[in-house]
Parts: sequence; C-alpha cells; structure tokens
Amino acid sequence: CFPQFPYPALHYGKQIDLFIRYCSGTRIIMRILVTGASGHIGYHICKLLTRQGHTVRAFIRPSSYQEPLLQLPLEIFHGDILDKESLEKAMRDIDAVFHAAAVYQLTPWKTNDPIITTAVDGTRNVFEAAAKSSVKKLIYTSSVETVGLSYDKNTVLDETSSAAERFYAYSQAKIDSEQVAVALARE
Repeated sequence: CFPQFPYPALHYGKQIDLFIRYCSGTRIIMRILVTGASGHIGYHICKLLTRQGHTVRAFIRPSSYQEPLLQLPLEIFHGDILDKESLEKAMRDIDAVFHAAAVYQLTPWKTNDPIITTAVDGTRNVFEAAAKSSVKKLIYTSSVETVGLSYDKNTVLDETSSAAERFYAYSQAKIDSEQVAVALARE
C-alpha cells in the first residue's frame, strides 16, 4: 500500500498527494517524520500531511523558530540531523520520512564549508537511522540548485542536468547531499 515514486526527488506538492492510499477500501493513515519542519518547504510538507490526516512528527533543532508549527496538529521533536541518536529516537514508530533539513545561507562557495558538511553528513545520518528503524519510505527533498541555471530561455533543465556553476555553499551542499541520497537509496 506504499506509493512508488518515479523520481528520487520530491516534486513540490504533487508527490505528497500520493501518500493518500487505500488498502481494501480503507484509507491508510501514516506516521510521518519531517526533518527540517521549521523551514519553508518542511513547514508546507507538514501542513499538507496534517490536512490529509496523517500523524506528523516535526523534527527541528531546539533553536529553530517553531511558532507556525504550533498551529498545526502535530508532534514537535527536538533534535539535530548531525546527532544520530536523536534521529533514531525520532524515527521510532514512523512509517515514512520526508528529509527536508538543510542549512540555507547564500554564502560564497568554499571547500570544507560547514553548510556542506551538515547537508552531506546529515543526509547520511537520516538514511542510516531510517535503515535501522521501521521506516518503509524515505523521501529526500532536493533543490533547483542541483540542476543549475541557463541563460538560454530555450534550454530546459531537469533532473538529468548538473549545475556547472556553483556560486554558493548551499548549491554545493545540495549537489553533494543529493549524490549521497541517490547512492544510499541504491543500496
């Protein structure tokens, strides 16, 4: 009864709708963890999933702004994607995970940037914690930053494109973490 996704990345809004499933005529309500729930994308994932009737656990750092989340019927779980133990605890009794956590700062790109380290190590930790738990589906949220940009309006960029110009550490972080996600998903 779990949906199969045609692409590894979340297509904002549409893929989430696939989580409304029926088995033998009965609607399936899932227990879903959303990492990065205090961010723009994570909040909207939580909002849509709670509207659909799913049980949502919002995974946020203790320092995160959580006021909008308090208006939703969900559980807030404080942790950090760099802390494997907090991830494993958060994933207890969870059916699916939406991984939307990332540090979003448009700082100039440089090697060994903490934004990149957080994205890559955090993604690896989320996948490893999910593998140890009851999680049946993990949805990794990528970014348009991974496909780059084109100055030619006739050039269409998609998931097969690659960002040649990396202006920001965030761009490199999303490229590297997506590569980790794809590699771990194949294992």
